[in-house]
Amino acid sequence: MDLGCYVLDAARHVGDWLGAAPEIVTAEATLRSPEVDASMRAELAYPGGATARCRWDMDAAQRVMTWSVTGTEGTATSVAFAVPHTGNRLVVTRNGRTTEEVLGDQTSYTYQLARLAGDLRTGQPFLSGVDGAVANAGLIDECYRRAGLSARATLPGRPEP
Repeated sequence: MDLGCYVLDAARHVGDWLGAAPEIVTAEATLRSPEVDASMRAELAYPGGATARCRWDMDAAQRVMTWSVTGTEGTATSVAFAVPHTGNRLVVTRNGRTTEEVLGDQTSYTYQLARLAGDLRTGQPFLSGVDGAVANAGLIDECYRRAGLSARATLPGRPEP
């Protein structure tokens, strides 16, 4: 539930761009102990035929957090997805040519804080809210179910949502 929430949130936002939410097709977990996952791999599908492969691993030898999107014209990779303090580069490969784009001169944390402060000052709605958090929790639970584990909201000793 730690690393996977970032990956699945990004997958949901890709669904926003495609006009439809993703569905979990398959998921496979590696367990640290009963009902406690150390890693997860998930296959997602979007209406219209687009697919996604996601994986996250708390026991990985290295902390590598990339996010790649491949389309008909090439691939864009965020080399520091979910660890924005380590860089703000986007690597784009198109027609066999790779370029790097630096996205500003601050970490994304700085940009996030500036956006939050601005939204609070102006009363603009936040980019993500309760509905997004609930949708993300639903994807997380579906990953657990598909991997043969209990959904987190229904673990023994926890009340039903």
